Amino acid sequence: MQKHIKQINSSGYYVIRINGKRILWHRYIYEKSFNIKLRKNQHIHHKNHIKTDNRISNLEIMTNSEHMRFHKTKGNYKNCITCKKKYWCTPSREKISKFCSYVCKSKHLIGKSPSIKTRKKMVYRLLKRWKKHRNENIDNFRKCFICHKIFYRRPFELKKISKHFCSNKCRLLYIKINPHKHFKH
Repeated sequence: MQKHIKQINSSGYYVIRINGKRILWHRYIYEKSFNIKLRKNQHIHHKNHIKTDNRISNLEIMTNSEHMRFHKTKGNYKNCITCKKKYWCTPSREKISKFCSYVCKSKHLIGKSPSIKTRKKMVYRLLKRWKKHRNENIDNFRKCFICHKIFYRRPFELKKISKHFCSNKCRLLYIKINPHKHFKH
């Protein structure tokens, strides 16, 4: 038998490479042990629920629907933080699940100021963009004439958006205040 390098993927299963193709280790073991080729709708279930325990005695074959039905019987109902509706939660998501849908999650997050971690990510992305374009002669960071907000102007937007305003709203406000003074776009 060939020696394969096993790695654990993001789902917690062992993965190997055969001819440049990634294969789940438990599927490979089952196919070789019983000399069969598994179809895509067939799942290999770990009886003891330990994803890295790939002994033949611990593996059993199931169809997709059987496997889903089996895991659906385990779990719990939780209350959504946003809409207070009850929703089904699998055992693996019980500790981290708070919302019944992405819609409820986005409703909950709207209006909240970003966390320090999120702010750091935003600054990092802005600096990354700045480093990318810093060698150009154009200064891409501007201060808006109306709201005095510092904004980043991407080089390909030079002709589309005025270089003096952060948004079209500020530009229109300036035109309203000073009808005879117009900046060129």
